Amino acid sequence: MSKLEHLKNEMKKKGYQITEETPTLGEISLREGRGGHLIMEIEDLEREKIKNLLNSLHCRTMIRVKDDGKTQFIIKM
Repeated sequence: MSKLEHLKNEMKKKGYQITEETPTLGEISLREGRGGHLIMEIEDLEREKIKNLLNSLHCRTMIRVKDDGKTQFIIKM
């Protein structure tokens, strides 16, 4: 199982809606980036809850807020 599939499965177990498109209200977008990183964007979800979940999965993350207000996590597993 790829890192992307593993993370998707863990997020779905926690009840989050995962999409590969641009996230809408209450959704999470998850895709592969360059260099083996995963890119996650969230729209109107609690950033601290997502951060704690990623930490529990032993992911290193960088968080940034994009110009459109969406929070983006750059994840290295």
